[in-house]
Amino acid sequence: MIKRTLERLQEPTYAALRIVSGALFLCHGLQKLFGNSEMITHFPDPLHIGTYASFAVSTLSDGLCSILVIFGFATHWSPLMIFANIFVAWATVVHFQFFANGASPGEAIVLYLGGFLTVVLAGPGRFSLDSLLTKY
Repeated sequence: MIKRTLERLQEPTYAALRIVSGALFLCHGLQKLFGNSEMITHFPDPLHIGTYASFAVSTLSDGLCSILVIFGFATHWSPLMIFANIFVAWATVVHFQFFANGASPGEAIVLYLGGFLTVVLAGPGRFSLDSLLTKY
């Protein structure tokens, strides 16, 4: 009985993970979109491609790709771009910091990495636009 219940809840739970991860990260992206005039002057350039290019890649990842993840569209590539963007920030800006004295973004970054890696590996799931479009 428990096994059947868990199997029945697998797809809705996975959809909830995808939607919540995307929505939380979209909030981060909206901060970049609507506060960019102040943010762009102090934005890090970890890959040495220029501040504006780094900001554009990060905004694309945090904004557009988050929306795609929420709706389950391009569900292998959009979370992969988010994962890569977060990983670069974790490696070059936060220096793989996980636990620290005081406030540390490392814990949230690791949670995002785990959530988006799950979406990359698991694919779109039944409750997604990708799944709907492959039926037709």
